[in-house]
Amino acid sequence: MAIEEIKLDGEPNAGSIKLRLNDYLILPEDDIPEPIPIVSILQNGYEIPIFTEDNISMLFGPAKARKSALVRAICQAVLIGHNNKMVSNYHRKGIAIIDTEQSRFHCHRATKIFFT
Repeated sequence: MAIEEIKLDGEPNAGSIKLRLNDYLILPEDDIPEPIPIVSILQNGYEIPIFTEDNISMLFGPAKARKSALVRAICQAVLIGHNNKMVSNYHRKGIAIIDTEQSRFHCHRATKIFFT
């Protein structure tokens, strides 16, 4: 497969990056392991993964849809290992949350829940 050059938008004198498209091909005979689950939903005795390693997840919805409450529940499952609806056996416990709708006070109050 040919090598394509890609120009970086908005970067003056940046030149180009050369990508090897073969590095990104996925073939039917490839053995690709299943991603490691971070958080799973408990349903009828089964654990159904909803967040896995190597994926970026984003929650969005209208205002007052309880998105921040869901994020807190997910964090609780990861940090503590479980809650009423979720379970996590994930070994890494670092979490970064970017919540563009919460004030500094409310972010601090939500953080205190986990560490008090």
